[in-house]
Amino acid sequence: MKAFYQDWTYDLGIPIKIFKTSNLGYLAHWHIDYEMAYVYEGSICVGINKEQHTLNEGDMAIFSSSDIHYYDSEKIDSKLIIAIFHPDLVGSSDGFPKHLLISSLIINQELIANMGLDMYIMEKIKEIFFDILREAEERNMYCELSIKSNMLELFSMILRSFPSHVT
Repeated sequence: MKAFYQDWTYDLGIPIKIFKTSNLGYLAHWHIDYEMAYVYEGSICVGINKEQHTLNEGDMAIFSSSDIHYYDSEKIDSKLIIAIFHPDLVGSSDGFPKHLLISSLIINQELIANMGLDMYIMEKIKEIFFDILREAEERNMYCELSIKSNMLELFSMILRSFPSHVT
């Protein structure tokens, strides 16, 4: 798969960009940042390296640093929240263990059920995504601190719930 390198710039004062998008089609690319996509309506096809997956409403994809990934919503409707952030946002400067990395992962109801986890995790992921988006859009005082704490909560929940995807 041919892919291009994407270099992100951040405008919040912390290394994160979060936004809503619809019916996204985006060519295969990679970057040093993590990327998370949460589907809040519809479905979308995503590719991670050589795998292809369909994300449905309530599903989430995590694209690890340097993984080739793409979005394809041709002939299907979707609404997503995408968060792209530098690993340092949740890195050792905040006490987060630097040696822990999350590999690319699709989080959906099937995975939650197969692992015997509580479906509450999916609701909490949705809540955190919308909280981060709201903070980024409103840009109230100390929004950076709130965004960072929400990202740490999300990452720690993923580390705890999906240990087989931690490297």
